[in-house]
Amino acid sequence: MNKHTTLSLDDHSAEFIEQQIDGGNFASASEVVAAGLKLLEKRQAYVEAVRAALIEGEESGEPQPFDLQEFLAEMHLEHAK
Repeated sequence: MNKHTTLSLDDHSAEFIEQQIDGGNFASASEVVAAGLKLLEKRQAYVEAVRAALIEGEESGEPQPFDLQEFLAEMHLEHAK
């Protein structure tokens, strides 16, 4: 379902939309705005995922020592089978 909304744009934004239409990237201002909103939604989802991962990491406790050489040796043995 489409909803008609009126937006007020600054000169820069209006010019950018016109450039996108004139350049053949989009057929209408609505398409430009929809594409921008889709990118914003993806960005917000990414930011939320990063925040959740940070919280999970903080709540997982103190970091444990990590020996890269030992890890690589274990992986080599495991995958050599």
